[in-house]
Amino acid sequence: MLADPLYHDPLDSFTDREQLIQLVEHCLRAAQPGRLRLLAVTGNSGTGKTFLISYLTTHVCPALYWPSGQLSFAQSRLDFRAIVAGLEAALKGCVPRASLNQYRAKRDDYHRRFDDYRAAITVTQRVEASAQSSVSNVTQTTQINIQLHERELQLRSELTRALLELAEESTQPLCLFIDSYERLAETAPELDAWLWEEVVVALTQAAPQPLVVVTCGWERPGNAAITPFIQAEALTDFNEVQVRSYLEKHTIIPSAEQLLTTEQQELVASFHELTKGHPLVLGLAVAYFNQLSSQERTAEALRAKRPLLDEQARVAFLDERLLSQLPEPHRTLLERGPILRAFDRQMLQVLLTLDSEGATAGSSVLDERSYARFLRYPFLNQEQQGSGNASQVASTFHSLVRRVRLEALRHLYPDTKAQLHRAMVDYYRQRVEEEREQEAAHREQGEEHEASREEQSEWLEEMSEPAFRAHVEYLYHALQLRAQQDEAFVTWQVAIRQAIDGWRRQQAETLLEVIEQLVEEGEPFLSPGSEPYGHYLLWSARFLEQDLHWQEAQTVLNKAAQVFERMGNQGDYATTINNLAGLYYAQGNYAQAEPLMKRALAIYEQVLGPRHPDTATIRANYTFLLEEMTERKTEGAGSQDEGSQLQ
Repeated sequence: MLADPLYHDPLDSFTDREQLIQLVEHCLRAAQPGRLRLLAVTGNSGTGKTFLISYLTTHVCPALYWPSGQLSFAQSRLDFRAIVAGLEAALKGCVPRASLNQYRAKRDDYHRRFDDYRAAITVTQRVEASAQSSVSNVTQTTQINIQLHERELQLRSELTRALLELAEESTQPLCLFIDSYERLAETAPELDAWLWEEVVVALTQAAPQPLVVVTCGWERPGNAAITPFIQAEALTDFNEVQVRSYLEKHTIIPSAEQLLTTEQQELVASFHELTKGHPLVLGLAVAYFNQLSSQERTAEALRAKRPLLDEQARVAFLDERLLSQLPEPHRTLLERGPILRAFDRQMLQVLLTLDSEGATAGSSVLDERSYARFLRYPFLNQEQQGSGNASQVASTFHSLVRRVRLEALRHLYPDTKAQLHRAMVDYYRQRVEEEREQEAAHREQGEEHEASREEQSEWLEEMSEPAFRAHVEYLYHALQLRAQQDEAFVTWQVAIRQAIDGWRRQQAETLLEVIEQLVEEGEPFLSPGSEPYGHYLLWSARFLEQDLHWQEAQTVLNKAAQVFERMGNQGDYATTINNLAGLYYAQGNYAQAEPLMKRALAIYEQVLGPRHPDTATIRANYTFLLEEMTERKTEGAGSQDEGSQLQ
């Protein structure tokens, strides 16, 4: 039987980390029931953390008959429900089917009771630029948020208990991988403490089978409850000896048993000089070197002709050189593919067929063989996306490579960038529409009709996770097209309002994060001084307020106020400081709320007029606030008088 020419050892792309693989294997073999084993792997971007998880879950764990599961915090501030769903998916392969069904019945019952409780509460406050919030509404919403927050904590306790009961039925061990751990530690410390103290440690004690946890991130866990069980390993940049080992593995130089010629020694030194031992950059350098002719494969061909100050500069330098050497269709895929946050063969095919005039015959066709070869390049990752039953493995460009390509498209090829985004807008719009039509057909029993705005909004609330992901990707691309940005942002605001008002935390987080990513990528439409950015801040503050993160919400509202004040947008500025006053009022900080509300009232009277209904509402609220302050002073004075009499 002939060997598959597409096969290659995945470790060839894992930058010489076999010892770490062996360490994980040892942890699995030595694990015992009731005793947690936690391996914390740390490393900077490009050192191979994501690949490590992919290799361990697909090669090492199956070979040792260990089921595995994964929690990824790479692009989200996950709430406890998403974590519970991920743990359920991990335990699915370790427990009997009957036990899993019993757990799911409990889970659904808990969720149903929470939803019924939430549905019985009417939230009257709406935080948006065109509607003003009142003190009475803020107070009511604050009370509702506190009640829902308490009920959410009860739901978390119920789901945690059910999850532990499920773990008691385990018949196989479990290896749990936690990717991008630092995101959880940085953004949700309370959730981080719950995960370790109430879930992981309790799972270890409840399960009759061993549990091994492997975390990957920029930092390792620091929770005191698990500190005694942590074994830490760091993925660092390579020294020259490790660079030589890597080059040997890729057959660029002979194996260690042979002495190197002077030219080969210079080659090793040049690779190390160019890459500074950064594993991702080294992989790119090898990919570039392998595209050269045999006569060009010299140390001189590698040496940079310009100063390269950091990894991004080195990636840009090698990216430019690699593009000049790659064969089609891989060259076009590397040029265009990074506009996608994640991709599959169908998406790349859409990008590949654009403007194919003048291309070589067949270069616009991405067959399975070409796609498989493309996935072998070191600038690609395999990442887990979604949670629970809806989770899937997606291919992504490494963040450094993607950043470099996006900057090149934005600054050097803006027309091409727009064309690519238009193609993906059409692609995702079609996918969303197909999902909408399928779900509508199921509900309407095949009746065809033109959906109204209300029906589309209702569908948005009920859409499946795959449809929602497609909708988010549509927004990501549409928000980068000048002709569609305004409409897309209105659509985004409709979606975020529904997610926040409906208490769908994961959807709200995802919608906020897509804006945050566009801000980080430098999209001008969402520049920190723009009106859409100010509106995004208003919704972000509303999201934080629901979690009772008062200080964070106040900080965000202050930023929004600065944006609108600089723009001279008096209406939105007044709305923002009125909402800020409402937050202070909700916490009993009347002295801080009063001047803000007074200023907002003055602006409303000037912009809208003294008889406008919104002006009347805020005037009534301001009067109510003054009465509250007077009453509080009176009560305080009365207490002092009473104290004097007692003396």
